[in-house]
Amino acid sequence: MEQSQKTKIDCYVVFTKSTYKHWVMTFFNKQISHCYVMMKSTGGHFWHIINPTVSHLSVQTEFVEDYPHPRQYAGVNAVIVPVRAYVSNKPRWGLCFFTCVEVVKSVLGIKDFWIMTPWQLYKYLMKGNSNGNGNG
Repeated sequence: MEQSQKTKIDCYVVFTKSTYKHWVMTFFNKQISHCYVMMKSTGGHFWHIINPTVSHLSVQTEFVEDYPHPRQYAGVNAVIVPVRAYVSNKPRWGLCFFTCVEVVKSVLGIKDFWIMTPWQLYKYLMKGNSNGNGNG
């Protein structure tokens, strides 16, 4: 039987207003309707930015010296939540849509199926669930 292992991940979840125009967006919170993750590389010299968009998954690397704080990358209107997650190697089961929330949940090891919108994820993290138990 394989031992359960956990990996610590320190990152920032960035919540913004989506620029996507679709009728389904009327059901989303107007200011928090998109999310993505920023995390520093090993050694802390680079930002890894994982930004799931409507058309593709954008993965960028930027110098930390160019953006010393996530606010300088994300902009003044973004809501930024620091997260320390302890991601388990246990499988993340379930059927889901490929959305920004599902990608961020996957990075953080959150397995809660009922978190489906950026606003729900924001509320979940603000309740202190960002301790990274990996269970969701």
